[in-house]
Amino acid sequence: EDREETEKIVQLSRSLEASATLREDSLLRVLGPLMKSEKFNNEIQLVIKASHEAYAGQAGGTPDFMQKFLSDMQVSCEHARQEACRSLRDWGDELRESTLLRLGDSLFSELTSRALTELSQTAHDSHQSTVQLWIENDKKRAAHEKGLNPRLADANKSAELQALVEAEAQRQADAFRTCQEDRARMASEL
Repeated sequence: EDREETEKIVQLSRSLEASATLREDSLLRVLGPLMKSEKFNNEIQLVIKASHEAYAGQAGGTPDFMQKFLSDMQVSCEHARQEACRSLRDWGDELRESTLLRLGDSLFSELTSRALTELSQTAHDSHQSTVQLWIENDKKRAAHEKGLNPRLADANKSAELQALVEAEAQRQADAFRTCQEDRARMASEL
């Protein structure tokens, strides 16, 4: 009977230790480096050391009530620190969920809008830089079409026909070169 009771006590003790270990592990995962804040612990140790130094000159050293108070203070401060860390994490989560995600959407929309406006302006500027060349090219093409008529079928007009063909070939080469330049300019802007 004593053995069963001892086994139950040992099992309960192990269960409590396992429970405490699980709690500490969970807190460490949730709170991260804030859980083991050495600066905070060092400050508490300084308070305890100052207390012991204050009572060092008295007979018996630090009184029992003060030792109990300091012990309770350590536990209370540790609990308060962990609660503050949890609250800070909750505030951070709430800030992310309520404000930052919407703010991110707004910022992304604004940046996208600016980029599209800039791209549109760049495309417009690129078009404006070559619009005069295209107008002149279209005028040459219309003049060449107008110059191409049945009278050029005469054998005596072969030099004029050849000049017209060469002029149209030059116009076409200029148009292809302008197209390539336009494509290269647009590609560099993208």
